[in-house]
Amino acid sequence: MPVSDSQKKASAKWDKLHSSVLACKVPKEKAEQFKAYYAAQGNSVHAQLLKYVDQCLESIEEDKK
Repeated sequence: MPVSDSQKKASAKWDKLHSSVLACKVPKEKAEQFKAYYAAQGNSVHAQLLKYVDQCLESIEEDKK
């Protein structure tokens, strides 16, 4: 069943309120190598970057203790 227009709008609204995009420019060759590296591991760049963000934030919290 296709997603309704109202569901798309609701999702976009939620994303706008609760999400942020972190981005950086890298040379295309490096980007492709990076994507291929994680694809070969059965992982996505998105998942790895989220994991890294979480690790950094956890490290900050540990340093506060």
